[in-house]
Amino acid sequence: MRLRDLFKLLPETIRHRIIRSRLRLNPEASSDFIFKPAETKEELEEAFAVLHDAYVGQGYMDPHASGLRVTKYHALPTTTVLVAKDRNSNRVVGTISIVRNTSRGIPLDSAFSIKHIKSQYAHFAEVSSLAIRKEYRNKPTDLLWPFLRYFYRYCRDVMKLEAYIIGVNPSWHDLYSGILGFKRLSGLSLKEYGFVKNAPVVAYIADLAEQELIFYKEY
Repeated sequence: MRLRDLFKLLPETIRHRIIRSRLRLNPEASSDFIFKPAETKEELEEAFAVLHDAYVGQGYMDPHASGLRVTKYHALPTTTVLVAKDRNSNRVVGTISIVRNTSRGIPLDSAFSIKHIKSQYAHFAEVSSLAIRKEYRNKPTDLLWPFLRYFYRYCRDVMKLEAYIIGVNPSWHDLYSGILGFKRLSGLSLKEYGFVKNAPVVAYIADLAEQELIFYKEY
């Protein structure tokens, strides 16, 4: 049995403690990257291209002739697309979308019945479409962690969200639960999610106030 397989057999609390202890977090964002909302047609197109390539690579969609992944939720004025840009090349190298809950709903409504969850929060959204350009994925200290920190603060301080939900492949449980402080929604079983080519998906939620306490405690 491989060491990785043995590691997965550890109790979750111990496994997550080890994972957090091995993180290398820089308190200051790298000067190599800019984090901001997408504001131009070019930034949006680059973000959707990064998303397309990441989703095709993970088997979550078939290649599209446009080279872009755009959903109907991206057309809503209540959806915000955040981008990470390489300061040297000025190109988008990472993206994440925040789909605010409205009367039109959110993507996960197609897989789960979550009205009872949404009713608990006046300001609620779904986190969606996280992708990093392939050649930048080996730089989590410089790119991924600062980008997620920016995302959290944008949701808290600009969008004034109280909570957000996310649907992820169960293989990403340790990232979202052990590192980012999301909780798996009880009572919701694993589903095949048409939004990502019927890949299995699990729903997780984070209350931003609770998440902030976790961040201060752990990091």
